[in-house]
Amino acid sequence: MKVIVLVGVLVTLACKDPFDYGYNDPDYPDPPGPPVTLYPREGQQLSYAYPETIELTWTEVTGAESYDLCVSLDSAMTRICADARSHLDSTYTFVARAVGWHYWHVRAKSRYWNRGYTEWCPVATFLKPRP
Repeated sequence: MKVIVLVGVLVTLACKDPFDYGYNDPDYPDPPGPPVTLYPREGQQLSYAYPETIELTWTEVTGAESYDLCVSLDSAMTRICADARSHLDSTYTFVARAVGWHYWHVRAKSRYWNRGYTEWCPVATFLKPRP
């Protein structure tokens, strides 16, 4: 009787319902490397005539379902001026109302990666000068 119960427990533990998979699942692959920021280019000074609307772009990550993006007015990423979670595209239209340096980074997300998301890419900068 003990053998039957033990076999039943082992079979139950070994068989997973497909809906039981998710973040932190060791059966899923590690996430790939983070996206790479494309525009504005690192350290780019936008022109004085540039409109407030800036289209931030980055490389697509294979297998990504969405992206998290954060734009800040300081390098420590504490003065947040845009925070987009689960954004579906590799572009984000940002309204830059403040002048000065802006700092931004992005990461990719997928429920099919064991951690659920890539590392954040290195923080990129751009300058919106005073008119």
